[in-house]
Amino acid sequence: MRRAPAARLLAGSSLQSTCRFQPTQAAPWAAVTGARTYSPAARQRADHDGSSKQISDLLDRLSASKAAPTPSSGSSSRMGDLAQALNANSGQQRIADTFSRARNRAIDTSALDGPSGLDAMKREADNSMGEYRLNVYGSSHNTHITVSKPNRDVIISLSTGNLGFRKSARHTFDAAYQLGAYVMDRLIHQGWHKKIKNLEVVLRGFGPGREAVTKILLGSEGRLFRGAIRKVADGTKLKFGGTRSKKPRRLG
Repeated sequence: MRRAPAARLLAGSSLQSTCRFQPTQAAPWAAVTGARTYSPAARQRADHDGSSKQISDLLDRLSASKAAPTPSSGSSSRMGDLAQALNANSGQQRIADTFSRARNRAIDTSALDGPSGLDAMKREADNSMGEYRLNVYGSSHNTHITVSKPNRDVIISLSTGNLGFRKSARHTFDAAYQLGAYVMDRLIHQGWHKKIKNLEVVLRGFGPGREAVTKILLGSEGRLFRGAIRKVADGTKLKFGGTRSKKPRRLG
């Protein structure tokens, strides 16, 4: 009786799986073929098939690129010149539109340089379109007049004490009248009568300064600002609720 070779016995036995080399990760050719065999012949075939597939894909791409029509150098240069001219014209048109809008709004175009210039332009536009305020506080002891911009920046703020009135002379009608005339004169000399288009007059308190400033606005001193007045409001604070007031003193 002839004995079978040892290799054939090992190939048919279950020891083959334990003796065969098991790699830790799949080889690159296994991803191409999808097979799980590790024999040298299978590896060689898989490498050959993968390389031939890559070469055929590369040849297909090259043939497709050669078959695609390529524009001539003259046409490409003309198209580039045309695109450059269109971009230049559009840029010039945008610049012209910006300057025309600034000119129509009576804004200095030199203020358009940089972020600070844009902020100044925005503030100027807000001030030209918003409402200026003439605040008059006429208490029983003094009179205060404040003129502010729409963004609440103060233009001028004075009281009768700034004109030289002292103590009991500060709450008189004459002191309030002179204060109102002086404020209007300062605004006219600074050119604010040309910038103020909308003016809101806010009266506060029931002192003599309330009537004095009203006479100023209706008289010759306020003729340049009278047409700009859009609203007259009363900002006098009235007590309601809150804590109980002090008991009044009674004599006799």
